[in-house]
Amino acid sequence: MIAAAAAVLLVGAVTGAVLITRGGDESADRGSVGGGPPSSVSRAPAPAAGASPPTAGRPGSELTLLAGRVVVAARPGWEALESSDNNASVRLQLNTSTGREVLATLTIVTLSDPSAFDTTLKVDGGTSFELTGTDGPFRVTVQPGLAGRIAAGAARPTGAFFLNLSIFALDGGALNAPTLRTLFTDEVAPALRFP
Repeated sequence: MIAAAAAVLLVGAVTGAVLITRGGDESADRGSVGGGPPSSVSRAPAPAAGASPPTAGRPGSELTLLAGRVVVAARPGWEALESSDNNASVRLQLNTSTGREVLATLTIVTLSDPSAFDTTLKVDGGTSFELTGTDGPFRVTVQPGLAGRIAAGAARPTGAFFLNLSIFALDGGALNAPTLRTLFTDEVAPALRFP
């Protein structure tokens, strides 16, 4: 009888230790905010071999793309999508000067020759301009509409880069050329570096 009671106490202590350990792990996964799904649900699946894991932007963080040839100074809501040595994508949350929220996907591709910009930057109904960024010039074409588009080229010592920015306003309204130009000039271009 005493042996049976001791066995029950031992099993109860082990179960209690397991529950305490699991509870500690779950609270660590949830952070200091509390709540949220169990740790088995909150963890993202491991990326496939050769694929870069998505990286979310936070103030002061950097997204390194194209084998280190492009660095994006991330802002809240900016997230690196899949990337390789020759192309990369970043999801961006932007705001227009009037406060409209827009979502955008920036795709950056390496080109073999800067002369390819002459054809890639020709966009039907587009408005072209040049811009000097923090580390060099950009050639840019903006195409207004419900789904605005910005095509840009950057020739740097580390390569020739073509950028395609697809932009959608969350209010469903059209984006005009001056708004697109301002978004690229004030929010996107200053965040890009080509080390």
